[in-house]
This record gives sequence, C-alpha cells and structure tokens, in this order.
Amino acid sequence: MKKEIKVLVAIGVAATAAMYVTNKVIERKTKLLEEEEPVERGLKYSFRHGDVYYVKKGEGAPILLLHDIEPDASHMDWKDSINGFTEGHCVYALDLPGCGKSEKPNFIYSNYMYVELINDFVRDVIGEKVTVIAEGVSCSAALMAANMNDDIIKKLIFVNPASLNELKQNPDRVRDNVLTVFRIPILGEFIYNMMYWNCDDRAFLAAHRDKNRGRFLLSSIIGRYTGINITHALGKAKVPVVILGDKKEAEGYRIFNDSIEILGA
Repeated sequence: MKKEIKVLVAIGVAATAAMYVTNKVIERKTKLLEEEEPVERGLKYSFRHGDVYYVKKGEGAPILLLHDIEPDASHMDWKDSINGFTEGHCVYALDLPGCGKSEKPNFIYSNYMYVELINDFVRDVIGEKVTVIAEGVSCSAALMAANMNDDIIKKLIFVNPASLNELKQNPDRVRDNVLTVFRIPILGEFIYNMMYWNCDDRAFLAAHRDKNRGRFLLSSIIGRYTGINITHALGKAKVPVVILGDKKEAEGYRIFNDSIEILGA
C-alpha cells in the first residue's frame, strides 16, 4: 500500500511539474508576442468593474464596436473593417472586460455587467446617441442596454448574433463547479492554456495577456452567466435592429420582432 501511495504521489508531482512548465512556455510566448506588437494609441476608461481599454478613430456621428464575449476576442477583431467605418464617423472599439488589454478581474462575468459598461461608456465617454455594431453574445448586452436607456443608442447592428437557444441557457450547480476548477493554481491555468493554445497570434495574445486571467471569463461563459434570454426584449426593442449573418438564425430573431431588418446569406 505504501508503495502504491508513493507511485501515485510521484505521478502527481510529475503531472504538476509538466503543467507548470507548459504554463511557463505559454507565458514566454505571450511576452514575445507583446514585444512584437505594433504600438497603438489606446485609451483607458475607468469602469466600476475594472479599467477598460479602447481605441478611438475618425470624426463624425459615433459608432461603438463590440466584439464577441470570448477570452480570445478583442477590438482587434475589427481591424480589417474599422478604417471603413471611420468615413464620416467617430469610431470607438472596446476590449470588453475579461478580454484583450482590459482588466480581467477574478469574479463572475454576467451579461448585466456588460450592459452596465455599455450604458456607462456611452454616457461618460461618447456623450451622445450612438450606433452600436455588436458581434456574437455582445449583441444581447447591446439590446438590453438599448431597452434600458433608449436615449443613448439610436441603432443596433448585429453581426452573427448568438443563437437564442444558447443565450437562454441558465446556470446550474454542475456548471458552477467549473468556476472552482479554473481558479485552482497551475491546474486551472493549464486547462485554460490547452483550450487556447492552437489559435492565431492575434487571438492567442488576446487570450493570454495578464497571466491567463481570461480563464475567469471563460469559467463564467461555461457557467452560462454571460448569456440572457432576450426574446422578451426583442419584442420590446425601442430602436431599429439590423442583423447581418446566417439568415436562418436571424429569422429566429424576427419571430419576436417583425421590424428587424435582415441582411446576409
């Protein structure tokens, strides 16, 4: 029995050492990518749940760009199109909390927290009604923000919005256990690293900045805290909504609001 225990301990130590080394390799790659990253004139907004990084380009009627709510996402997801938006517009592109260069606190990331950010940022930084172009899950937060304060958003454009079935999934006790796993030193970081190891440099850097603290957002996503059932909100939408992306998914949105305009395949 003692011999078996020693074997198990040895295996555990070896596994922990392997995970630790892997984490350090990821950390080293992240530092190298940060050193190679082009200099960007970014700004900081002091949000109540941590500082938010953003860029501002152009002049004219404001547009707010919101990337998807994922640890490997950032304002750089709009890199190929942001200059086109600046023709006659002042464009603001955020790194949402838990993403990119924004702070990544160790807490539960909720959909409502992102709603608060949108409302506060438009009021404190933009200062006038804005057109919001959002992607993925962030579309739901933009919709909720518009319904709460119809004096800050004049139009919503959704790019490949998350499915309504995905958004309405509620947290449960089993998934809550994931929140604990990702907070375990070495192990939680290792699991997270394996999930975001094989991606392009832009996504890799976004996911691994700040010593892999994006794992706290990931745990909230898996725990179903970042989504929200928006079917009722769609029916009460106070601003025009345009959807670009999969037509079948978009038609699911229009069931609840026949005024939604659909553009796409």
